[in-house]
Amino acid sequence: ASVDDIIRHLIDCDSHFTPPLSSRVNITEYAKKIHLNASSHECWFGLNLIGLVAFYKNLQDTGPAYITSVSVCAAHHGKGIAESLLKQALTKMSEKNIIQVILEVNENSHKPLSLYKKLGFITESLNKGTITMSMDLLTYTEEKNRAR
Repeated sequence: ASVDDIIRHLIDCDSHFTPPLSSRVNITEYAKKIHLNASSHECWFGLNLIGLVAFYKNLQDTGPAYITSVSVCAAHHGKGIAESLLKQALTKMSEKNIIQVILEVNENSHKPLSLYKKLGFITESLNKGTITMSMDLLTYTEEKNRAR
């Protein structure tokens, strides 16, 4: 996706974040950072970016990866897009020998929380309404292989 595609997508999804994304970040600057620094998994409907999962890993060899964005346009909620994109991202991280992934979610974001728990993320901490969750990708890969 281009920076403009990501900007349009995040603006479209803005009000579905809890709290709205625009209340926490400058969407244009955030989209530029995602485009420049993150690996992304995308879902398109025609020419429109309708789903995005973006993650990054700091430059050091050890340490976790961070999922910075999970978003699906409202018209496409309930179709399994976020779950599919997250699974693709987790598989890609595992292939890159990343062993842990971390994300943050608002404690009132019930559907995303449910999805993250379903996939195997566990709660690490709660701070001012933000839940930090993590996943051991070695365990995720083992469970995925057993399910085959």
